[in-house]
Amino acid sequence: MSQMSGSCRCDQLQFTISGKPVLSGFCHCHACQKRTSGPCAGFLMVKKEQLDITGQSQQFKDTGGSGKPMIEHHCSICGTTVFTELKVLQDILAIPASTLNNPSQFSPETHVWVSSLNLHFAISDNLSQEPGPPRAVLKYLA
Repeated sequence: MSQMSGSCRCDQLQFTISGKPVLSGFCHCHACQKRTSGPCAGFLMVKKEQLDITGQSQQFKDTGGSGKPMIEHHCSICGTTVFTELKVLQDILAIPASTLNNPSQFSPETHVWVSSLNLHFAISDNLSQEPGPPRAVLKYLA
């Protein structure tokens, strides 16, 4: 995929991703479970320069599993989280796969934080599984 686009529910906060994501998959961490009110969250990780944002966002600051800040950017009108700055990684942003305009462009590669897997959720695909954060992004550690 050379380009993907997405938005919040009310379309006020929109984005375009140029190029292939660094990583895509499903996160089972407690923060994603709480953010989505579900057992896991589909995500894309992209380099900061790959993402073009239009619209106004508000920020919610939290602490990730690394102990470093996570800054969620959500729509100032409808509240949808559109991207998250992961301060543990240099210039990498996480985007919820559910915000893509064309969901068929989401091509997951892995499951991460399966150590926090919801007991009522079974993984039945053949994707790789990691107990914690994705090893594929270690080269971007800040």
